[in-house]
Amino acid sequence: MASDKKKLNIFLNDLLKLGCVKGFQYFATHLRGREEMVVSVINEPSLPILLSATNSPAASFASKDPGSVFISQKRQRRLSGYGFINVGLPPASPSGSEDDEENCTLFLLAGYARYSCPYVWVRTNHDRIVRLSSEDCPERDYPLALKTTSQWQHTDVCVVDVVAELVRICTVPCPPNPFAVDMDYFAALPASERILASAAMISLLQQILSTGSHSYDRRVAADLGRVGQAHFQALLEVVQTESPQRPSSLNQSTISS
Repeated sequence: MASDKKKLNIFLNDLLKLGCVKGFQYFATHLRGREEMVVSVINEPSLPILLSATNSPAASFASKDPGSVFISQKRQRRLSGYGFINVGLPPASPSGSEDDEENCTLFLLAGYARYSCPYVWVRTNHDRIVRLSSEDCPERDYPLALKTTSQWQHTDVCVVDVVAELVRICTVPCPPNPFAVDMDYFAALPASERILASAAMISLLQQILSTGSHSYDRRVAADLGRVGQAHFQALLEVVQTESPQRPSSLNQSTISS
């Protein structure tokens, strides 16, 4: 349907936007073309968070059996529209194509046109999310039964909502703000690069605050203020670096004339 295609295109545009933003504490993104984005989520951050790991969403999610964590094969065949040839919802590339990252779990977030709906597949550290019976279990390439993607047909689901759920089910202890900004990342950038990186982050944080009410909005707003300060400080540094050169060039041209 045209409405489904339009909805998916909006999602993919937001996927591209988020994939270009760097500087988060608990996750990083890597775009794979227009339809795919790899999300690398930190398992156990070194920063102390005052929340019991046993009460976190990650602990409860990982304790479930595969049947409740993954979308069942029967339902996949129904959703894919290819059940008559026994095809479910496989990703474009099979699990195992990515290398394990220390203290991180990789997820593939994709909005394939042939499915008309976004899905998420675990790419590494499956045991952290679900208990599987064997290494070559076909369930490794089943999409996750996330709350966000399951609600796709009934409500507006944003890319940031899906990523927030991934952080909450993977990172232990569960962070109060899945989009916490790593200010050290911006401080380490040259001023010219900091201007662009901070501008991208500002735009995304503003988008998060405009897409409904979240429990972490106050923290996002606080980070927005800090990134804004870093942005204007970088602008000031660039202006101060370039401004002394302008009078000297003018004086040189005056002398030459």
